[in-house]
Amino acid sequence: MPQVQYEQIAANVRRARMVETTEEQTARLAAEDLRSKVLALAQSAVGVALNDLTVAQQKALLVALLWRAGGLTADLRVKPLSEWTVVEAGSPAVPVARGLR
Repeated sequence: MPQVQYEQIAANVRRARMVETTEEQTARLAAEDLRSKVLALAQSAVGVALNDLTVAQQKALLVALLWRAGGLTADLRVKPLSEWTVVEAGSPAVPVARGLR
């Protein structure tokens, strides 16, 4: 196969891999929107006493902590505990279930 044809095919394959389906784009945009809402709610809790947190702020903080622990899927469903990981500064990721034993 001539080099030019090979390069054209390779370029087409790269472009095809970058194409996002409508469903993927919708899901990505919904996830980004939800993430920004959760972050805004979590940020609104800064400086608030625990007893004074609203239910929405409590949920946002829980989501943020679960996300950081690797305990959520992209659509914010809770993963099995065995799939969570905790990353501490300067140490490798440790599965949460193993760390709780």
